[in-house]
This record gives sequence, C-alpha cells and structure tokens, in this order.
Amino acid sequence: LKMNMENDKKIRLIRHDIKHHIREINNLADNGRLEDIKLYTRRLEEDIKDSEIVYNTGNITLDGILNYYHSRFVEKDIKTDINVTVPENMVLWAYDLNIILGNLLDNAFENTVRSKEPYVIVDVKYEGHVLYISVANTYDGKVKKENEMFLSRKGNNHGYGLENIKRIARKYNGDIRIENSRN
Repeated sequence: LKMNMENDKKIRLIRHDIKHHIREINNLADNGRLEDIKLYTRRLEEDIKDSEIVYNTGNITLDGILNYYHSRFVEKDIKTDINVTVPENMVLWAYDLNIILGNLLDNAFENTVRSKEPYVIVDVKYEGHVLYISVANTYDGKVKKENEMFLSRKGNNHGYGLENIKRIARKYNGDIRIENSRN
C-alpha cells in the first residue's frame, strides 16, 4: 500500500511538472541541442519508469504485493509470467492475502535467485468464490525436507512461511499442495 501511494505521488508530481518539461525540451530543440534533448528525455523516462505500476488488478492489496515483488524480480533479472484474474471485491482479508502471497513470492524469490535460469510463474484467479493461487519457480535442485515437510534453507528461525500459508488456507476451508521436480 505504501509503495502504491509513493508511486501515485511520483506520477502526480511528474504530471504537475510536465508543462515545464515540455517548455525545456522545446527550448533545447529551438537551439538545436539534440544531445541535451536525448539526455533530458532519458532522465524523465527514468523518473516515469521508477514510478511505474505494473499490476493494477483493482485489488489494492494484491497490487501492492505484486508490484513490490515485480521490482525485486526485475532487480535480480528474474524472468516472470504473472497472470491475475480477480474481482475488486474479492472476499479475503488483506492481512490473510499478504501472508499467503507474500510468503509464496518470498520463497519463490529466495529459491529462484539460486537458479541458473531464474524464472517465476504466478497464476491468481477467483472463480466461484474460490481463490486459486499457483506459484512455480526454478531453483538449484536442492531441497531440504524432514518427514515430507519442506524446510527453509535460510537457517534457524526460518521456515514458518509455509505453516502460516497452511493456517490461512485452512481458515478459508482451503488447502495447499507443494510439489518439486529436478529444478
């Protein structure tokens, strides 16, 4: 939510100053300063790119989570394929959605950065009052398990994310399924 508000403020500031930017670009053009125009528009483009909202599903919580992780994935050159189909008035408390999707995407990020070909696929859809979330990611092929339970490779005091996801899924009479393959 904070990130969405900051991005919205950046966009409003750019819009507010657009007349000044146009005046400056026209002034540079009138004086034949093509290289300065290119530099100026590149800096403007960077400001716009920094405030870009990639996901706008209509659900502010979902948008905040997806946009936050999108920027993390881009920062680490992780290829993504994210598909979302949800109504604005989806019946799921923001707190619970943050626990589920935040933990899933955090786990995907942590494991994907260890992969030779980092790639994350996310599908979120809401059908018949049921929310389906699927997150798949590449990883280095190493899995830490105990009694068929997946464990965190981050070290001690980690590994609560999957338990929290299970707890929230059960709260809504849902379930969680975890599978892994070679990579």
